[in-house]
Amino acid sequence: MGSEITLGINRIEIDRGMNEFFRNHSRLFHKNEIKMEYYYYADNYKEKKLAFSKKLSKVKLRLELLGYTLKNVKNKYINHCNWYKEYYSEKYFLNFDQFSEIIESINLNKNKFCYIHGHKHCYDFSEYFEDYIKDIHIFKNRINLKDSLREFFERLDPYIILRLIIENPNNLNQKLIWRYSDILEAGYIKENELYEDLSISDKYLIITEGTSDLFIIRKNIKLFYPEIFGFVEFIDMDKNYPFTGSGNLFNFIQGLAKIYSKYKILIIFDNDAEGIEKYEQCKKLNIPQDIKIMKLPNLKEFNNFDTIGPTGFKKSNINGLAVSIECFLDLKYEVDQKPRIRWTNFKKKINKYQGALENKEIYTKLFKKIKTGNENYNFSKLKILTDYIINKCIEMNELI
Repeated sequence: MGSEITLGINRIEIDRGMNEFFRNHSRLFHKNEIKMEYYYYADNYKEKKLAFSKKLSKVKLRLELLGYTLKNVKNKYINHCNWYKEYYSEKYFLNFDQFSEIIESINLNKNKFCYIHGHKHCYDFSEYFEDYIKDIHIFKNRINLKDSLREFFERLDPYIILRLIIENPNNLNQKLIWRYSDILEAGYIKENELYEDLSISDKYLIITEGTSDLFIIRKNIKLFYPEIFGFVEFIDMDKNYPFTGSGNLFNFIQGLAKIYSKYKILIIFDNDAEGIEKYEQCKKLNIPQDIKIMKLPNLKEFNNFDTIGPTGFKKSNINGLAVSIECFLDLKYEVDQKPRIRWTNFKKKINKYQGALENKEIYTKLFKKIKTGNENYNFSKLKILTDYIINKCIEMNELI
């Protein structure tokens, strides 16, 4: 019969390969996420072997960065149903809303189907799905199962199922396990050939106005979302960073829009007068879909900020006028003086002053000393910024 390689949530298999014929699921895992997990065989035999393993809570962002947003999942499901209708000359019995309702209702912590038909082994999702519908009263009276249900699921992208199961927060502590040891032991693949790193087309290149911006973003992702760090790459900050300032960055974007790149590129402007000016100019360029332009987000914390300038001291809304990435740091951490914006040059085109955070190098220097889990440092604004940047990356995957 050969050897199997399976991707499953604990003991529910959502994808199966045989011998050298299998889908490589490396992109869902880091290279070091290997643990001893149970493998289940006939006659109730089980054995612990090496497998890629991680909690579902650490899979969602990786899936979305790979393009499996809910919008894309819906489109992929509809395309699969259209294929099914053409191949089997019949309409599939569930539209996406019905299908997602069923999958998202599954609570694997209350799994009644540990053993399908009395057999204590892993089982495929089509079996689980069939028994689940028959058991849940809100579904069993309105769903008529087709004989070709197994064929439908065998050809369904397993990441569609995976992404929808993750929508139920009760499932986030469940393990996603890629059991590869059997094909490795049988010699169908070599150990150094199993793990395939992310391709360039899977990755996101982040470009900002300056080196401190990149350092802060890079550290934020490591702090808050280490599970996706491999998806993001940065221009080398230590070797003559070429895009300092909004003007140079804009000139670079003009050139970049005319060339082909395999990367998905996210370009970030400051949320100050100069940054907004160049950001608006960029929106008028013919920019490819795999290049996204953004500015730092507005925050209510910046609505009433201490400033000093030609009109003296006053409280001002600095959103769109003086927000650099340093403003998202903890500006009260080990600093006695209150943070303040100094208005500098006047921008005639937009009839506004450009502002800058005073002593911003001090705030950056203090942030560089912070380690993960420092309870005295206020990460709230940085977390908002990091989520905002990741969501902008994910938006690039949305199908039109």
